[in-house]
Amino acid sequence: LSRVSELLLDLHGQHQHQRLLHPESHLIYLDAFGKVNPILNKYIQTYQTYFDLNNKLETLNDQKQSNFEKQDLYNYQINELEKANLQEGELEELKSERKIQENVENIYEATQSAGNLLYSKQDSILEKIIRAKDKLNKISSLDNKFKEWINDLDSTQITIEEIGKLCEQYYSYLEFDANKLEEIRNREAEIEWLLKKYHMKSV
Repeated sequence: LSRVSELLLDLHGQHQHQRLLHPESHLIYLDAFGKVNPILNKYIQTYQTYFDLNNKLETLNDQKQSNFEKQDLYNYQINELEKANLQEGELEELKSERKIQENVENIYEATQSAGNLLYSKQDSILEKIIRAKDKLNKISSLDNKFKEWINDLDSTQITIEEIGKLCEQYYSYLEFDANKLEEIRNREAEIEWLLKKYHMKSV
């Protein structure tokens, strides 16, 4: 009630104004007596400007420090990625090579068997096609349809020869290399780790 009543009314005694007794009022009266209110207001505005600018400076200094830290991080990441020497499509090639190296025995057996069946061994599919062509050639004069079939068999013969030779070449050069397989696995793991680290789906 005492604090509220101060704003509503002043009590006057015999000798002096009651508000003069309150220390918090002394500066107000002193400033008014000295007629320094214009200077005081200018000072308040200047101090507020200084306070705002000082806060802004602290914010900028914090941001500057944060930028330095980010720059260090980005430089480290750039060096890491440059050192990794990533190539587009490399990961897919590595996975393909790894599958081949891990399955050399199965691939060798399959390509060798396919080559023998198609092209290399006696009674191969190629030989059977040639014999079938001979049979049809003997009767091709009786019906023109046989000539069309013979032409189709010619195309098939060429295709089978090509596939048979490719199978032979493939398994003849096929070789298991444990060191190469280890290198492939390590490189693949390195790229996978970088993709995961940088939250990327591809190089």
